[in-house]
Amino acid sequence: MSGRTVRETVAKANACIEALQLWFLANKLSLNLVKTSYGAFGDNNVSNDFELKIGATVLKRVTSYKYLGIIIDDKLTWKEHIDYLYNNSVKFVGIFYQIRHRHHVEVKYTEIPTNYISSIIRY
Repeated sequence: MSGRTVRETVAKANACIEALQLWFLANKLSLNLVKTSYGAFGDNNVSNDFELKIGATVLKRVTSYKYLGIIIDDKLTWKEHIDYLYNNSVKFVGIFYQIRHRHHVEVKYTEIPTNYISSIIRY
């Protein structure tokens, strides 16, 4: 949703959410309101004084979320995703350091960490 003002955008979003809720009810589906959240994308001036509702339930606002393996934040930067990749990779550096001389198979030492870290980055 987008609009000229925050108020206009929130009104459009709430109307869309209401239409979705009616569609869910018409098709005998339910939405898990505990897991449902929203994010507001934009510059640093996006106000925090609005809320989106489904019925009487106020949705939780998140600053980032993971979608198809990529972490998207409200500023549309890569910082949180890069931090996530870094933290998942660095926790195995100690293990790679300890096994650097202990491999019993004819495999180059650099192939093990390279393959592992590549799989993290590719996913």
